[in-house]
Amino acid sequence: MMCCVSVHASTQLITLITMTEQEWDIIVIGAGIHGAGVAQVAAAHGYRVLLLEQCASAACATSSKSSKLIHGGLRYLETGQFALVQECLRERKYLLRNAPHLVKLKPFYLPIYHSTTRRPWKITAGMLLYSWFSGRSYHRVQKKDWTLGSWGFSVLKRHNPL
Repeated sequence: MMCCVSVHASTQLITLITMTEQEWDIIVIGAGIHGAGVAQVAAAHGYRVLLLEQCASAACATSSKSSKLIHGGLRYLETGQFALVQECLRERKYLLRNAPHLVKLKPFYLPIYHSTTRRPWKITAGMLLYSWFSGRSYHRVQKKDWTLGSWGFSVLKRHNPL
């Protein structure tokens, strides 16, 4: 069981905790990304959790200061941290399943330029491996499709991509 309450002052917090009829196993203060995560895991394990937040809605300040990007650990491929990539993808899958109203898959486009230090074959190999880990198909956007109308990439042509 989990309850999330908006508390605007410390006196309200003390009154809420002492006057409530409910007993709580865990009280989490702050419904940002960490507080909400801790509260969710605790509630999933059967603890009675009271989640307190000073704003009217959970993660009100967190959302305004983050990119909102739930990644699957793509950057860890280059250093060979395959277990970490798989862990990130498991977490992403969990979020997609448990919070579909908050998490959506979006296409990710990686332009490859002539001056890049990562060769196209290496990027392609990494994307294929990443796709295999994620259980999703890899789609390469062909050069002929790099137009503003279909993909929004018209600016890339001016920067000499491969």
